[in-house]
Amino acid sequence: MGTLGVWDQQSFKQTVVTAYSKKMQFIRPFYNLLACMQGNPRLPRAGANINILYAALLSRNKPVFTELLNQVCRDWSGKGYDYLSVGLCKGNERVSSASRYAARQLSSTLYIVYWQDTSVLLPQMNLPVHLEIATL
Repeated sequence: MGTLGVWDQQSFKQTVVTAYSKKMQFIRPFYNLLACMQGNPRLPRAGANINILYAALLSRNKPVFTELLNQVCRDWSGKGYDYLSVGLCKGNERVSSASRYAARQLSSTLYIVYWQDTSVLLPQMNLPVHLEIATL
């Protein structure tokens, strides 16, 4: 009925906080206290990793996706990850399910780059595009 995989890429891909601005160094302890009370990830110390688990192979069926996402959160909560990263395009019906869990939402722009003298099959621009976030 549906698929939602998780992928721990920490053995070959890390997100490391290299430094904080002076303002963030001051704010970080207060932010972390508030984040802890709200059940959100804390800001790590400079030099530490942000532990990210990636969602992959997302179900196209919204009710199935919602149940699978709930199960992933139950299975992986408390196992040392700061975030579960889920990539969805704007207008995707699954956004409402995923946003219930979202501590952060990041927007980006997808660019298609190709050489015109090659025969390239371009995606239909009126359809949603899904990129497997775990492969970026």
